[in-house]
Amino acid sequence: MKNSLLTIFLFLCCGMAFCQNTADEKIIGIWKVKRVIHASDNANFKDVVNGFAVATFIFEKDHTFKITTNKNSKLFKMITDMANGKQWIKLNDSEIAVGSKKDGYSIMSIICKSENVFVFPETDLELEVEKQQ
Repeated sequence: MKNSLLTIFLFLCCGMAFCQNTADEKIIGIWKVKRVIHASDNANFKDVVNGFAVATFIFEKDHTFKITTNKNSKLFKMITDMANGKQWIKLNDSEIAVGSKKDGYSIMSIICKSENVFVFPETDLELEVEKQQ
């Protein structure tokens, strides 16, 4: 009986680990912004919105994160300098946090509103994205 329970427990644990890895596989890759769905009207965020409008997000298999853009303003460069090379983690089925253990993964929060929509709650920004790889 103990062996049966142990076998079932191990089977369930392996199954849960597989499901977790499969979910990560949906995120891993290169995501290119297709368009800005919604952005804050705040004039101070104009350069940030312009940078995000042509941005590419890279979620590596080893959980390294990178963001690139063709419109790298001074403010957007600060964002990329802080975020690039940091780690991404899934907080739940729809939220990704970028940072490190030391900073509590607090550099950037990305909510996956749907399969092709990223929301950035800190800036009230909503982007339509497309996975490239």
